[in-house]
Amino acid sequence: MIEEMNRESAKALSAKVKEVLEELAQKEGLQLRPIRSVSYDPQGGEVSFKVELCLPPQQGRTPVQWTSYCHRFDLLKSDFGRTFKSRDGKREFLIVGLRPRATKRAIVCAHNGKEYLLSPSYVRAQLEESANVR
Repeated sequence: MIEEMNRESAKALSAKVKEVLEELAQKEGLQLRPIRSVSYDPQGGEVSFKVELCLPPQQGRTPVQWTSYCHRFDLLKSDFGRTFKSRDGKREFLIVGLRPRATKRAIVCAHNGKEYLLSPSYVRAQLEESANVR
């Protein structure tokens, strides 16, 4: 039982909430994005989390958001779903979406079940490099 709200208790609650939400997401066929923006108020005894549940990326189907905004980042509609290797060649990323309002890390890529936010310039360079290797 938590007696007071502090950093440690907020972290512990965050871990417990994540476990429960992962179970719910799996049951409902959703994807849980990482919990962000954990804040607590020691005087009020409150803790808040930013939680996002979304539909999992679907292979072979280009989202409307990608087709509408990919040109803003000098990417092609056909780049959705493409894979590329990281600079060190150890990881392979799959392009699964974009964040049109983001200015720096706008491209959403997946690797081993996790989502990563990458810069459009990095993604373009790695896509060009993977095309030249073939």
